[in-house]
Amino acid sequence: MILICSAWDEETKYLDLVNKNIKIINLGIGYLSAAVHLDRFLQKADNNIERIVFIGTAGLISDKELEFGLGDSKIYSIQQVNLGDYLSSLDYSYTPFSYPIYEYKSLFKSADSITRAVVFSNLEITKSNEISKKIIEKYPNEILVENMEIYGVAAIAADHKIPFNSFLVTTNYTNSNAHQDWKMNHKEASRNLCDYVNKIIDIDSLHS
Repeated sequence: MILICSAWDEETKYLDLVNKNIKIINLGIGYLSAAVHLDRFLQKADNNIERIVFIGTAGLISDKELEFGLGDSKIYSIQQVNLGDYLSSLDYSYTPFSYPIYEYKSLFKSADSITRAVVFSNLEITKSNEISKKIIEKYPNEILVENMEIYGVAAIAADHKIPFNSFLVTTNYTNSNAHQDWKMNHKEASRNLCDYVNKIIDIDSLHS
């Protein structure tokens, strides 16, 4: 069985996967809530979850001062998941412990051609150009996005040794307009993401 999860029902409401071997759950906002609820679900799932797919919206980490429109939103396959260390990037803090970084290859043949991205996960949405620029300096050759839940999902999937993939759709830049742009774009972006996930699962089902 494939488990598809997201933060809330707005991000999964357009999935059309009736009569397929798929379970859909919502995990709550932030990576702590996501980790707790996913772990609780998996402990009761009778070990029949073969892979986990997380879908959701994301902020594009960028130093561009552009108005974010729906025409600019894009779906990414996540190749690496990091816990955001933004304070340490600005030399305001440090940790003696290195948090795991999770890396992935696509579990869906039909998604091999999609653009891949590196994601940072935080408990809050970034709206600082200064922080975004620091992150870009660390990863100058990568496409970088931000999502609040994915690190918790990736960590629990790894703990249960279940293969994991994620598809995120961008709704905003990580700048001062982040929240307003997210509110304006997330409904249509979520619909587009659900349409994409419906398609790749249908294609993979035909070739499995």
